Amino acid sequence: VTYKHGVYDVTNFLNMHPGGRKRLLLAAGGSIEKYWAQFTLHDDDAVRTMLESMRIGNLAGYSEEDARRAAEALQQKEDQRWVNEPKRDEGLAVMTMRPFNAEAPAEAFASFLTPNNLYFV
Repeated sequence: VTYKHGVYDVTNFLNMHPGGRKRLLLAAGGSIEKYWAQFTLHDDDAVRTMLESMRIGNLAGYSEEDARRAAEALQQKEDQRWVNEPKRDEGLAVMTMRPFNAEAPAEAFASFLTPNNLYFV
């Protein structure tokens, strides 16, 4: 896969990827940037460090300016994907905003029924 100007061999990581090997194979032979823009939990120094350990080379002809413009266009497109997201309860412990992932507060588990304001899909 590629990320910015780097080329990475993630073969040995396929079965360890938390999202499953099929998710990682979606980017086989191409850039992972559009996936990382959607799944923002990858925006983490530990993730980038792990990826860097798999670097096998660099893309020839890579332009920082072209990459910046492409990243801005990708981010604008990605922002539109989430424009109709509902407002979430402030009591949720948010793990990631895009896609939304959160945990209900402990007091919500006092009952078998999940209150509507803490339920999300």
